[in-house]
Amino acid sequence: MWAPSRHTVWINLGWKFKRLKIVHAKFLGTGGVFVPHGGETRGKAVLEHVAMTGDASVWVTFHEGGLVLRNVTCRSTCQIAATGSDRNVKLEISGCRFLNTEEPGVMKGGLRLHHVKEARLTNTQIGGMTASFTGGVKLTLEGCRFDAPGFYVRQEQKGRIGKTKISRCDFASEKLVFEGPRGGREKVTLKECHFRGDATAKPDEILRYRIKAQGVQIVVKSPSPTPHDLAGPGKPK
Repeated sequence: MWAPSRHTVWINLGWKFKRLKIVHAKFLGTGGVFVPHGGETRGKAVLEHVAMTGDASVWVTFHEGGLVLRNVTCRSTCQIAATGSDRNVKLEISGCRFLNTEEPGVMKGGLRLHHVKEARLTNTQIGGMTASFTGGVKLTLEGCRFDAPGFYVRQEQKGRIGKTKISRCDFASEKLVFEGPRGGREKVTLKECHFRGDATAKPDEILRYRIKAQGVQIVVKSPSPTPHDLAGPGKPK
């Protein structure tokens, strides 16, 4: 599906669809791709080279199926959820930018994932208010840049948070919060990541000052003294 520039265009996925593909589109003002509040959908959607300005965003809940975002830019908060981690819902995000709004003095935007079974993010920048990953079974973050003040990975069920893989990411977030199930002993490794402001810090110092962990063990392995810039260079926005 090709879509030209439009003001306030809403695409309602409904309760079931087979496949939706949107390429080279621009949403202006408000609108975006959504599922009505309290609803859910079944199907697979693909967005490629899509720009969303103003309050336009992606706000969807899946019962089964999934979503692919490639080279999507958004300046309002995007939320992608599933009705439960046991649902076969998969998410692929690559080369995307979730940025803060252009409104002066206003902080909003970012990305929230809830109970998506498998989520893989590569070479993606997340700014705005928060980068939040809750529930799910398998989370992979590779070559991403996190400029949002808040970074959260939360998992209540045992045997899942240990499947989180984070590598070659650039973190400007002031605090990285990881929450596992109570009494959990699973391990999450941050491999070859760069921590802005702590370029020369040792792993134990990064753990002490930048990371808060409960119910999970965090390992900082081979931190990079320079940013990878795989999600694009520049100062955080």
